Formats: sequence, C-alpha cells, structure tokens
Amino acid sequence: MQEQSIKMLFDSGDVKSATIVRNVMSEDWCLQFGRKSGEPIILDSQRVSPRTFKTLDSAFLVAQRIGFREIKVNAA
Repeated sequence: MQEQSIKMLFDSGDVKSATIVRNVMSEDWCLQFGRKSGEPIILDSQRVSPRTFKTLDSAFLVAQRIGFREIKVNAA
C-alpha cells in the first residue's frame, strides 16, 4: 500500500502503529503498519514492493509525515 493510502487509513483511525523492520532480502529498512482491523501493511513504492530505505532516519521521516509520533524499530 502506498503512502497516501496509509495516511488516509491513519487519519480514519484504522492504522494504530508503525514499526521499522529490516528487509529480509537486503540490509535496507522497511515500514510496517499495524491495523485495528486485519493484517499488517507494508509500505510500497509506486513501482517496487516493499519500499526500502537505506537509513533509519529516512524511514522515520516517512512515518512522521504520515502522522506517527512514536515509531518502533525491530532490528532482528
């Protein structure tokens, strides 16, 4: 799901948490969002799924832009 769609779900109250996790295929980071109703969501880009980030800072800034003030990091 792309950033705009997740922002709409966040604004409606359906998305409740954001976690920055390691991408299993590389050393990059991904954003995962917990929902009140259903499975977690992974942030996608327009052409690639999942969207990856080289640094924690860049992933944090996207989660903050969506509206989150508290973001967890799972480095495992």
